[in-house]
Amino acid sequence: QEGAVDADKKLALALAMFTRAQQDALNAFVDRQDGNAEAAEAKLLDDVVNSGIDQAVVQAHLPILRWARQRGVPLIAVGIPPSVLQSIEKSGLDGVSSDDRNFYVPDADVFLSIVRQDGFSNYAQNVILDDEGSRDSKNTFAATIFRHEGMASGAARWLRKADGENPRQVVLVADVKDVVFGFGAPERLRRLAPRAPGQPPNSFYQVRSFLLNPTAKDSCSDTTSLRLALGISPISIKTSFPLADFVSFSESPAVNLLTRMNPPLK
Repeated sequence: QEGAVDADKKLALALAMFTRAQQDALNAFVDRQDGNAEAAEAKLLDDVVNSGIDQAVVQAHLPILRWARQRGVPLIAVGIPPSVLQSIEKSGLDGVSSDDRNFYVPDADVFLSIVRQDGFSNYAQNVILDDEGSRDSKNTFAATIFRHEGMASGAARWLRKADGENPRQVVLVADVKDVVFGFGAPERLRRLAPRAPGQPPNSFYQVRSFLLNPTAKDSCSDTTSLRLALGISPISIKTSFPLADFVSFSESPAVNLLTRMNPPLK
């Protein structure tokens, strides 16, 4: 889409499925120069599996990893270690060490401000707390927003390393539930990433969300059709929140997945 990726800016992929423990392995995978793609992939699989990641997760992402390696695009690990999330599930945010808190939540004001936004409680009820099994833990909410903040701050950290002559852009690759309706990782990246030169102080970084092959369940729909907006009604259409900026399918979706367009509500 026009404006989504700027050829004049250095691009990186921020990967929520990898953590800092796998960053060296990702660097070695992209930087390997011997042209042996199979050996590079085998070494990556060996390295990341030894550091604790599920081999199936890596294999599922091999197409995008290959794409990045062929073009020399940096791969940035922005996921949160399972041990950190488990500590939050057990003890809440008090279970996070000060070092981890400072690294993954560099701006406490931003971290807390998003939960006060109009519409966030509706989002939390429908997306965070409505996941199957999530109601079993009172700290699921804390773990989820911490994960969103951590992946967004990791992507923003890479963007801040740019200078005026070498601007940067990043594509954050994450689970669909971390992207839908904008309040997860996209909104946090929008507030954490550096503003472009000349932008007013109260403006935010421009972020666009893309969903690939979403299902009705992904959109928190109670029907077989995608739920294209959250909080929409005749009196709240101006404050509703779209599923994403762009929705794309690898092949033509089922007819009942996309609802027919109706005249706009007045």
